[in-house]
Amino acid sequence: MIWQVGDGRSINFWYDAWVPFLGEVLPIKHWVEHINHEIVFVQDVMKPGGEWDESLLDFLPRPLLSAIMDIKTIPSNPDKIILCAIHQESLCIRTNAVDFMVYEWLHMCLSIKKPPDINNLCSPMLLCAIMDAIWQARNNKRFNGVTASQHSILQHAYRVCQYWIVAFTEPDYGNEESEIGEGAHLSSDQKWVKPPPS
Repeated sequence: MIWQVGDGRSINFWYDAWVPFLGEVLPIKHWVEHINHEIVFVQDVMKPGGEWDESLLDFLPRPLLSAIMDIKTIPSNPDKIILCAIHQESLCIRTNAVDFMVYEWLHMCLSIKKPPDINNLCSPMLLCAIMDAIWQARNNKRFNGVTASQHSILQHAYRVCQYWIVAFTEPDYGNEESEIGEGAHLSSDQKWVKPPPS
């Protein structure tokens, strides 16, 4: 996920992911050593018509500056988050926290005993599971009048991720400790059919 620049008012210049650069979509803070505190939002380096003010960006390394200058702004529209397939393992969450870790956040929200295994739980899978859980919660509220908490939505998404992992992992019947996360075992009425090889 990446911010698409509109008027630049909602995107934190330093800590939001909005510049595709070197095959990554990372916050600018990742690429520079020092922060210019006079710049806070992307809007701060834009001219009134939406063009980039290169004189305010000349402190950046030239390749990064060129990457920003190549971004087309839409000054008549607000900024928005869009899906981006540049880097398969990137999941960006809007936050003011400087050192925000997605998996630590998930661990805290779910109150699970051990942190998720980041080698198995990839960001695109987690994103899809969260979106699916939100959609199901929305339908459940609309058609059944049942309101789900944010905590229960995240729990559902995490459980679905664990089911996906189990479905595509060969079981180790000789090791009782080989469980892949809490609640990862499929119940007896659930069966998974692997897709044919591509």
